Amino acid sequence: MSASSGAVVGRDAELAALDAFLMSTQNEFALLTLEGEPGIGKTTLWREALRRATSHGMHVLTTRPTEAEAALSFAALTDLFAAVDDAQIDRLAAPQREAIAAALLRDPAPARGIDERALCAAVLSLLRLLSAGTPLLVAVDDAQWLDAPSARALEFVVRRLHAEPIAFLLTHRIGARAATFDRAADPERTRTIRLRPLTVAALHEAIKERTGRSLPRPVMVQLATTCGGNPFYALEIAAELGDRPLEAGRL
Repeated sequence: MSASSGAVVGRDAELAALDAFLMSTQNEFALLTLEGEPGIGKTTLWREALRRATSHGMHVLTTRPTEAEAALSFAALTDLFAAVDDAQIDRLAAPQREAIAAALLRDPAPARGIDERALCAAVLSLLRLLSAGTPLLVAVDDAQWLDAPSARALEFVVRRLHAEPIAFLLTHRIGARAATFDRAADPERTRTIRLRPLTVAALHEAIKERTGRSLPRPVMVQLATTCGGNPFYALEIAAELGDRPLEAGRL
């Protein structure tokens, strides 16, 4: 769980795996998925990975789709390429350039509609261009909420990447939607980390750093049991407690 200082508490093994993942993608494609229940800390680790990728000199593209936006076509692609200038898109072949410019709302859509095959090819070509000379990280938080056209384009891409220095980092909420586009990638190039509940000690450290309050161990054991080791709920409970005295030492 991210504390106010920016530290990530109780996730040493996951942070080591993130570092290894980022280093492995300097010369070839790889994909890592962080999955878990809501509040378990997926986004916290995702953000830390972005920070570390930037410090390694990687080019980072991000999107954070929401359930409310899942019906908006190409919303995620628009986020991913928001900082990519038109000069890069102009380097694509004409059919690809027309398709992606329309999808990103930079040009009017053609009367016949957007050619999805050309769009998928454009996304692949553009990612390859952006990774030339600088390793690239494509980061998707809450991938289960991707709009369908964006998900299909990314599925097309990950099925065709091999030797390119392009990494994909996803978070996926267990129980929201069974499959995301990462299933299309070569299994030998993919890894999934399921985030487990935090220990009592890690929850205690997170609460102390966030609230400045050190709860007695018996109370921490009760709190960890109540929230199931979920850091988000642990911090919510601790915030609700505030500085009130506990009745008979109980939560």
